[in-house]
Amino acid sequence: MTHRNARYAVVKGDVLGGRYLVEKKLGSGTFGTVVEALDRDRRNVAVAVKVVRKQAAFLRQAKIEARLLKELRAKVRVVSQNIITYNPKTSFSV
Repeated sequence: MTHRNARYAVVKGDVLGGRYLVEKKLGSGTFGTVVEALDRDRRNVAVAVKVVRKQAAFLRQAKIEARLLKELRAKVRVVSQNIITYNPKTSFSV
């Protein structure tokens, strides 16, 4: 579900992309909303999911951000819980 301003209207229990069970809203900003969700493909591990506003300019920027996160992760030699992981298979439309 989206609000009229093309933002995701957070609803506990929503399932995003057939995978992420929404728990609660963590925050929002110019580009969209971040929710805490349970990753049903990974034994309900808690994750943060960024839901980008449904507008072309925001989608383009999100793709750039995703690419930068992927490149950063590839350059990090030490695995750390403080580094955001990027999953390219989780792009979907709400």
